[in-house]
Formats: sequence, C-alpha cells, structure tokens
Amino acid sequence: MIAYGLDFNFNWDATSWLKFLGNVDLFGYNTKGSTLYDTFDKDGNPIQAVANFEGKGFSTRARLSSTIKVDKTFSFQLQGFYRGGQKTAYQDRKDMYAINFGASKTIWKGDGTLAFNIQDIFNTRAMQSTTYTANSIRESYMQWQPRQFSVSLTYRFKQGEKIEQPKRKKTSMPTIQVVMNKARSHVIRIQKKSRK
Repeated sequence: MIAYGLDFNFNWDATSWLKFLGNVDLFGYNTKGSTLYDTFDKDGNPIQAVANFEGKGFSTRARLSSTIKVDKTFSFQLQGFYRGGQKTAYQDRKDMYAINFGASKTIWKGDGTLAFNIQDIFNTRAMQSTTYTANSIRESYMQWQPRQFSVSLTYRFKQGEKIEQPKRKKTSMPTIQVVMNKARSHVIRIQKKSRK
C-alpha cells in the first residue's frame, strides 16, 4: 500500500473563554495485491477464488476539541472524531465518526471537582464495511463499545500544616584559646563562646 498526504495541527484561543485544538490528516492511497482463498460455488462445490485488494482514492482523518469556560469554576468540552472511508475491489469501508461531551465544576472552595462525561453521544463509533467475495456480498458492523456515561466526584485533602521543630536553646560553653605574643611566652585565655 502506498500512501501520501498532509497533516495539519492547530491550537487556537478564539476568546478568553473558547479554545480549539485539532488535527486534520489528508491523504491519498493506492493499494495493490491479491490472495487465494477456499470457498464454495453456488452449487456447494469447493473452489478457489481470488481476493483482489487493488484500489486507490483519497480519504481523511480529523480530530477537533473545543473547550468552553463559563466561569472560573465551570467548563465543558466537546470532542469530535472522523475517519473517512476507503474502497478496494474486495472491500468498501464506510466513514466512521463520534462525538464526546464532558463538563466539570469546581466546588467546596476549590477542594472538590464534580465531573460528567458522555462517550460517543450518538452511538456512532463503529466500523462498517461491505466485502465482495466470489459468490456473496457480506455486510459487517463492529462496535468496540456502546455509548457510555460517567459521573465522578474528586476531593482534594489539604496537607497538614507543617509543625515547626522547637529551636534548640543556645548554650554557653567555655573554650580555651592559646595566644602567642612577641616574647614567645604562652598566655592562656579562657572565654565564653556561644554555640547553637
């Protein structure tokens, strides 16, 4: 398979409360190849047929995320996904798309967050294809997971205040210092020196 195309990424702060993040992949494809497989004819006799994977065309993949900030404590997000179809002599794969929604609210003076999410709002994220064999046409539908809802509550415990260690009292300890004068006589002085 030979593929070529362009990939665009963008991040746009439209306003102080609306932001966009997206990716668009535009590509062309040219697929070649074939394989033999065992099957049966219309009368039930075993035969060998050829699956032809040749096909070329243009397709795209895209993702878009938008964040809307209502105020300092409340925001919600929409995410969209799209994958264009591809077609060969053996199989026609349909387009696939999905939209997700999420919202979050900060509560309890910033110590908690309440969040709500919907994955695949319209329940459309599934792979659909039509396969052409020597004696049949097969329609396929595969969905990885159905629409999902979730609600979560997060609470952030504050760290306890640091307990200051009691400072050590300063103690005075006598030290002995030896000083040598010009006459080379030794004088011993005793003085107090503070130490933490």
